[in-house]
Amino acid sequence: MNLDREDEKLESYLRQFQAQIPGPLPNERKPQKVRIAALAAIAALILLAFGIIALREVRSRRMVLVKTRVEPQPTAAEVSMIRLSRFAEQDPGSLGAHLDSLSPRLLPDVRSGKGVLNHLARE
Repeated sequence: MNLDREDEKLESYLRQFQAQIPGPLPNERKPQKVRIAALAAIAALILLAFGIIALREVRSRRMVLVKTRVEPQPTAAEVSMIRLSRFAEQDPGSLGAHLDSLSPRLLPDVRSGKGVLNHLARE
C-alpha cells in the first residue's frame, strides 16, 4: 500500500516542523553616496534650466527694446488708400515717384540687419 507509506512519510515530516516567530526582514539599503550624487545631479539640472530661461528672458527684453520704434502719424496719413487713389486719379504718371519717396520712411531697409529679408535682398 503505497498510500499508507506516503502518509507515514508526510506525517513524519510534519512532526519535524517547529513553529517559530519570524525574524526581521533583511534591510537592503542603497548606498548613501549614490543617493547624494543623484540629488546633486538633479539640483544641477534644475539650476541649469533656470539659468537658460533667465538668459532667454534677458535677451528677449533686449530685442524688444531694440525693435520697438514709434512711427510718425503724418506718414501713415499720406499712405491711406483714399489719398493714394485720389493722387493716382489726379496725376497717374507721378504715382510711382510719390510711392518711391514714401517707401524709405515706411519700409525697413532689408540690406541692413541679420534677418531673413537680408538674405532675400541679396538674391
